[in-house]
Amino acid sequence: MHPPQVSSETPPAKPAFSDIQLAKMRVLATKYLEELRLLDAIVDQWAIENNPLEGSKPKSADIARYLKPGTRLNRTLARGECVDLLGNKFEIHAVGGVPKMPQKSWEYFSGVIRDDYWHDYLPS
Repeated sequence: MHPPQVSSETPPAKPAFSDIQLAKMRVLATKYLEELRLLDAIVDQWAIENNPLEGSKPKSADIARYLKPGTRLNRTLARGECVDLLGNKFEIHAVGGVPKMPQKSWEYFSGVIRDDYWHDYLPS
């Protein structure tokens, strides 16, 4: 197989991100996915302890107590907000559902991180 031919008139396209930027985005994506999984787990834990109806949504303060005090997610939930690592607000998911990342957050990662990485957490 031969490499693709490149016209001498057109310079090769430069990557949109440097290697360092790509590495930083991958690290951030890993932390982001960990927080989504953590949020999913603490809503499940809240549901086990409170026996709500399927589809009920806990309040942010209700689930903040399941997190280590002083962590970023604990602080935002304790304030009554649910804010992701990028500063975008999103809703706490209902019992039986999964958290969905905000559209803006998905757009931020979309040029670097493949959609299948996010599993069920992609925006609706």
